[in-house]
Amino acid sequence: MIELNGIGYGYESDEVVLREISFSIRRHEKAVLVGANGCGKTTLLKLIDGLLFPKEGTYRYKGQAVTEAALREPDFRRQFRREVVLLFQNPDVMLFNPTV
Repeated sequence: MIELNGIGYGYESDEVVLREISFSIRRHEKAVLVGANGCGKTTLLKLIDGLLFPKEGTYRYKGQAVTEAALREPDFRRQFRREVVLLFQNPDVMLFNPTV
């Protein structure tokens, strides 16, 4: 269902955050992401959620590449956004903001 192959990502400061990340998660399979503070867990989750896009490697969801272009396609975006969700550690941040 989710397949990452050789994913790499770095922020604009040219700092490499993720390098050569590869794994797959099949339907009904559960996975746990564990690591020290600052090791890239949140960045990886943002990539899986389509909020960020890898600088190298490929990310596929149900066999289709997840790219900025793919997420502009209404049918794919609707299905992807319905099925792939990132919940933040503190949900109040998502729901109750003082500004937009």
